[in-house]
Amino acid sequence: MFQNSSVMRKKAFLLCMVSLFAVKGFAQTVTLTFTGRDAANHHVQTELFRIVNHSKNWQEYLYWPDTVMTLQKESGIQDPEQLPPLQLSPNSPNPFHGTTDIHLTLADAGEVSLDIADVGGRIVWAEDLSLKPGSHQFRIIIARAGTYVMSARQKGRLSSVKMVCNEGGGSNAVEYVGYTGTDGREALPTKSHTRGTVVHPYDLGDQMEYSAYAFINGQGEESQHIVQPLADSQTVMLPFSSVQLYVPTVITANVTNVSGNSAVCGGIVTDDGGDSVTARGVCVSISPNPTITGLHTLDGSGMGIFTSQLTGLMSNLVYHVRAYATNSVGVAYGEEQSFVVSVNPDGDARSCPDAPLVVDIDGNMYNTVQVGQQCWMRENLRTTKYADGSLISQGEDAYSVTTAY
Repeated sequence: MFQNSSVMRKKAFLLCMVSLFAVKGFAQTVTLTFTGRDAANHHVQTELFRIVNHSKNWQEYLYWPDTVMTLQKESGIQDPEQLPPLQLSPNSPNPFHGTTDIHLTLADAGEVSLDIADVGGRIVWAEDLSLKPGSHQFRIIIARAGTYVMSARQKGRLSSVKMVCNEGGGSNAVEYVGYTGTDGREALPTKSHTRGTVVHPYDLGDQMEYSAYAFINGQGEESQHIVQPLADSQTVMLPFSSVQLYVPTVITANVTNVSGNSAVCGGIVTDDGGDSVTARGVCVSISPNPTITGLHTLDGSGMGIFTSQLTGLMSNLVYHVRAYATNSVGVAYGEEQSFVVSVNPDGDARSCPDAPLVVDIDGNMYNTVQVGQQCWMRENLRTTKYADGSLISQGEDAYSVTTAY
């Protein structure tokens, strides 16, 4: 009887230990995945998620681009509030069309050197900034399509990110966005978590509260608060009351009917970006990536197909065209097309085979014409300088008093 009781106690002890190890091995981590959605159920890039455990009285913050937080009961892991010394997070979106956002996280305050270089190593933008510790958001604008590297340097440290621009968006520039809303909200907390694990006491069923903060259409906005019990690993969707607007989506049509000094192009606006398209048409230039700051047509508004008549073209020039569409957010461009007007506007006259185009010292371009064995310009010279760069003085007779030619 004594031996049987002893054996039973040992078995009970072993069973208890197995149960403890089983409890320790299970339910020790909970993974929370967060996402933000606007009123139209479109994804919203969320700058910050706030996680509060009311039952255990703690809160945490999760910063973009991190969207996953793992809760861990065990100790002995690295302090989750430790900021990386210097870190550029991958830009988003990437690849991008002209504009993208990037975050820089710093552990130390002080001077930071930022620059952007193309694949050939040419610096296209650079600036030195005095920044505080924490996470800083920048908006990057790239003028031409290509692959670029953005680098940050501080106290001998270096962090770099490769960016792919599929389409230019104007002149090269970097705008500091920061974390302060236009409605006067206080700056968001500067501590940051990388995607990984945080250590806090918790139990399944704890009363949790989740909220988020984002910039929607340039305005800081807080999401609705979600209050619910802590369950096993789950995805939490945080809704915003506004609708995120985007630039339209436009496709450039093929160039047709190229003849004389004209051609036909156009495009189709397939998505208005959530706002009315106020202008659409085609940009034309003898340089790549034409924009609406240069020559362009105006072919109505709204979505759908449109046709553009291109006139006043010159022969033997390579023209670059692309469709555009504008709404309140900005201007979107379609893929670039190129073509050459091969028929001369003045009948049988032929351009000089060795010099179909000449450029003066001011950058003015002129078509040429072959007359016998001689090569002539089709237009009068419009330069304001001699070939050596010296200025041509303005005329003083009755025919020209304001120009130098």
